[in-house]
Amino acid sequence: MACVKHYPGHGDTKLDSHHDLPEVNKSAEALAALEWPAFQALLGVPSMMSAHLVVHAMDSGLGLPVSLNPAALEGVLRRQWGYQGILFTDALNMKGASLCYPPGELEWRALKAGNDVLLYVTHVQKAMERIEQALRQGEWT
Repeated sequence: MACVKHYPGHGDTKLDSHHDLPEVNKSAEALAALEWPAFQALLGVPSMMSAHLVVHAMDSGLGLPVSLNPAALEGVLRRQWGYQGILFTDALNMKGASLCYPPGELEWRALKAGNDVLLYVTHVQKAMERIEQALRQGEWT
């Protein structure tokens, strides 16, 4: 299956998301002109991978990487652009994600943000326990 990556565009980052959490400080207008057209043209591809980078123009002040950010995934990609395919995280062991939350909470936040498939979960038991807790407590249905 084809997979478009890394939404919403890795662009001109100075840091490598394997080792740190990169940030993109471009305006929404600049992103719409340069980064987003490729993703919008590929909305019919069956899967897309979210990036571990903060895109300030779409983070709603959360300071989270797109891969953990519901404003970017559920808000922009799903609701505004109408994407209906499968969303994959990039590897969750990468520092761009793993610096944000501890194991268990990280995977729960990735699912809650709108990802369908979690790649490279480092502590499966903690992830399962936290996701089950969210279901039992009504945090997620």
